[in-house]
Amino acid sequence: MRARTEQRDARTTLTNTRANEVQQRNEIITEDVRRRENAIRLRRDDQELELENSITRYEQQLTSDRISDDAAFRRLRDDLTTELRDIRADRAFVDGRTLSEFDEGLALDQIDRGPAPGPTTEITGPDAGGGFQDFLAARDERLALRQEEDRDFSIQQQIDLRLADDNVREVTPNSDLPRGSIVDVFG
Repeated sequence: MRARTEQRDARTTLTNTRANEVQQRNEIITEDVRRRENAIRLRRDDQELELENSITRYEQQLTSDRISDDAAFRRLRDDLTTELRDIRADRAFVDGRTLSEFDEGLALDQIDRGPAPGPTTEITGPDAGGGFQDFLAARDERLALRQEEDRDFSIQQQIDLRLADDNVREVTPNSDLPRGSIVDVFG
């Protein structure tokens, strides 16, 4: 009887051990399946996102190519830019000013010099409404300074040209210089 009990206990232990092993194996398989499903889902999400991004990039590239490769659009844009540049240059030439002075004059023309419409208040204090006159005085000073610098530059160019001409004339034609050599006229 004892032997039977021990055999029964051994069989029960073995059955329990096998059941535990099967349960552990099932848990491992279930966890592995869960991990694989998660990896597949993540891969599919990544692929869908990559596909959406590539479609968006493709559409943006098509739109960009359509705009940049539109020859009529480019030609019209270039023609308008050239025409505006020429108009500004012509206006500046007629006024006898540089483009920067012309642009500054346009900005000043847009400032209303007359009294402001509507009710006015009396301005008192150190400014007393002289801000615009101060601005004009500063502009006139800048223009005078620019004209003086241009005159000085012109005089210096004339001096340099005369010196260079004198240096060229000082070189004798039968000197040791080979034909076609470079002569330093500013030396």
